[in-house]
Amino acid sequence: MIVSAQASGGARNNRKLERRADVITFTTTPLTESVEVHGRPVVELHVASDNANGDLFARVCDVDPAGRSINVTDRIIRCTEPDTTPGEIGKVRITLDPTAHRFDVGHQIRLQISGGAFPRFARNPGTGEDPGTAIALKPVTHTVHHNAAHPSNIALPLVK
Repeated sequence: MIVSAQASGGARNNRKLERRADVITFTTTPLTESVEVHGRPVVELHVASDNANGDLFARVCDVDPAGRSINVTDRIIRCTEPDTTPGEIGKVRITLDPTAHRFDVGHQIRLQISGGAFPRFARNPGTGEDPGTAIALKPVTHTVHHNAAHPSNIALPLVK
């Protein structure tokens, strides 16, 4: 008997994931010239959460002209800050994993933000307890602010 298993890593089409209500995306217009990125992109988010014990996941994707959104690099951070006041806007910095990628003409650069990436990463129970032993779960709602007073952004290490 031959058993095949699908690899759990590598590039995947993110379109289905990006349609979820708990995922937000920011997408450029189609590129008029290619863009090369070498290094670690940095995402800065101005976020208010109703629970200080939550995760934030950021991912950069390459969207081709047909709409396929392929992951390029990402990172998850655990935001366990007992001194944070729920609802208060704070600045969160997420340094993504290193990458070397060329976004071709006609493609778009997409930033995807969510409160986790289960099953790739262990879920955060939202209680401050160890995820391996926690019994109860407490939901977390994040609000990402993006305006003149709270300029959430991404810095891409561009090759000139």
